[in-house]
Amino acid sequence: VQAEVAGEVTRSLEATLLPEEQVALAEAPTASMAAYDLYLLGRHHQQTRTEEALTRAVDYFEQAIAEDPDYVLAYAGLAQSLILLTSYGNLSGADAMPAARAHIDTAMALDPERSEVWATEGLYQLQTTDNPKAIEALERAIELDIQNYHAWLWYGNSLQVARRYPEHLEALQVAYSLEPLSQPVNNNLAGTDQQRGDFVRSRQHWERVDQIDDLNPTQYRENVAWTYVQGGDLSQAVITGRDILALDAANADTMSLLTNAYVELGDLAEARRWAEAQERLRPFDSPFYWQYAARGDFDGLQTYLEDKRAVMQAESDQYIFGLFQAAYLGRQVESARAYLNRWLGDRGGRMEISPGNSWHWDTLLVASFLIEHGEDSPGGPQRGREMVAEVQRGLSTLNAQGFVHPSTWMGLAMSHALSG
Repeated sequence: VQAEVAGEVTRSLEATLLPEEQVALAEAPTASMAAYDLYLLGRHHQQTRTEEALTRAVDYFEQAIAEDPDYVLAYAGLAQSLILLTSYGNLSGADAMPAARAHIDTAMALDPERSEVWATEGLYQLQTTDNPKAIEALERAIELDIQNYHAWLWYGNSLQVARRYPEHLEALQVAYSLEPLSQPVNNNLAGTDQQRGDFVRSRQHWERVDQIDDLNPTQYRENVAWTYVQGGDLSQAVITGRDILALDAANADTMSLLTNAYVELGDLAEARRWAEAQERLRPFDSPFYWQYAARGDFDGLQTYLEDKRAVMQAESDQYIFGLFQAAYLGRQVESARAYLNRWLGDRGGRMEISPGNSWHWDTLLVASFLIEHGEDSPGGPQRGREMVAEVQRGLSTLNAQGFVHPSTWMGLAMSHALSG
């Protein structure tokens, strides 16, 4: 039916189809309407990136294959859903990836010229961290069908891994132009724009996802509120946060947001009120950290974190590193050195630095301490200077590729100050 309609439209427009377009129209992916219906149901549920939805997608694709064992697109959809469940569900890679590999191989044997099969191959390689192979497979998928938005989405993700950031953004924008109502596409674009510092565009995509996904009435509004915090529109952040709590009064993440917003506004009493509410809901959180820092009460901050460790009976990185920060900012050098050496000792003396991270406050704080007081710490002052140079190179590259997030500028300012 679709081929007949397309043919009639072509004739009415007096257009000419290329030979390969004529072949594509004549090829029906399946002769079974039952299999086709099940495939569409699988695709529908795959768009909602939740464990429940992806599990249902797997079931529908398996039913479609049972109806038509040669249905190439159903094998591709099944493999994609299994791979996605390793990120959005509790399916282990050991269980998912061999099964996905087998389904991709079956699909490739049935039709090696199908764009969706190569897109799935690209997703598989991306998930198994062979990024060059992922890029190669996804470029082949796009070559076979330039309108395959799945391929453009995952191609964008692989370009991000390769740190080809302008191309990464362009690929996501193409995916959006092809499928503007896709939740994953809008999700990826919103996060990318937010990381780059384009808060207006980020908000537009978060709001679009909020309209699409009615299963999570507050999740995406929280993301919208954070764009206001990061963009400096603190009054709007507070308004949005309070609107969220009107829908979900026990939303601890939004209480954290309000705590941050009120600290930035300088209303520490109101910040404390929301921090106390957050801590009652999630005792493992440390919502008072920045309030102590804002007051310059680093002794109080150390006491708070030590008490937290005792109550939680926890030796986590969060508390050890927080104690280092508090001691160093409070100019308690020996305590800071002890905490930092303990923290670095768990990492073999090294703090990993990602060039793709747009914010390096923790890294630069460690580097500052090592430069100033690091004689007895792993790597010493020289390692601190190396860290500053690493951060500066990474942030300069990001900045040159369009990252104008406030934290990128702040990191550059700190790194230049530390290097003199």
